[in-house]
Amino acid sequence: MTPAIKLLQNSKIAYKVHQYEHDPRCKTFGPEAVEALGQTADKVFKTLLFSLNSEQESLAVAVIAVEQKLNLKQAAKAAKVKKAAMADPASTQKVTGYVVGGISPLGQKKALPTFIDLSQLSSTNVPPVKSARSCGASSIPKPRLPALIRIVL
Repeated sequence: MTPAIKLLQNSKIAYKVHQYEHDPRCKTFGPEAVEALGQTADKVFKTLLFSLNSEQESLAVAVIAVEQKLNLKQAAKAAKVKKAAMADPASTQKVTGYVVGGISPLGQKKALPTFIDLSQLSSTNVPPVKSARSCGASSIPKPRLPALIRIVL
């Protein structure tokens, strides 16, 4: 059980786990999850970490659809800093406690500023967000979204 799932359980937020077999040769984790889950790339979210003002020890989290690329200028603006850059993978693993390709915005070792793209939330459930390389994605009923955001932020 991942720290993200433990957090959802402890917060009494309903969720659904979607599991699939991760191919260890695969390096494109988001598209792999999309295909394995039978979803479209706009319905599965990925968690990305970026550095604030290019300092690897100062990180923030972005949750966006797998089909999207993180706009670092917009990320910097949202975080109210001058510059954002993608975080070093080794730093992300150390700070979050998750392996690259399976980082969840929930249950990280260190609480980080978190920014979620809410534009895709038109259905009754929050789209799946990867919480492990082969496990996945948790769908949370949309009415519980405010509770989830309080936990994440």
